[in-house]
Amino acid sequence: MTRTQINQANAQHSTGPKTKTGKQRSSLNALRHGLTGQIIVLPVEDREACQRLPRQFEKTLALLKQLQSTRLANEGHELNQAANLVQMHRMEEEPYDPASDPGKDDFVFSDEEIEARLARDDRDQRAADAEDYCLEAA
Repeated sequence: MTRTQINQANAQHSTGPKTKTGKQRSSLNALRHGLTGQIIVLPVEDREACQRLPRQFEKTLALLKQLQSTRLANEGHELNQAANLVQMHRMEEEPYDPASDPGKDDFVFSDEEIEARLARDDRDQRAADAEDYCLEAA
């Protein structure tokens, strides 16, 4: 008999566990840490704690997304304020003189146009504040 035939004959005697319990136990033979295995939870671990983990992760992720959107909205608002301050500073340093630029008379606005612009800006600001409040409350 050759070595291959001997091995094949021996293999017929050791076919592994036959019962369900034996198969379950032998499936854990090579388990060291469980990080790469197909089993999610060992019998000694808390199955409920492992099932809660994805829900906790989703809640945390949703909160982080909400915080990020609020932060981005606040940054956009702060950038607009900074741009307005820069523009105001520039205007204070060099006041506009319509006589120095006769082709730009459209810069001079009537009182009605100024009031309408201020009212529109005020309305837009109140809407933005209400949106920020809704985001914070959610």
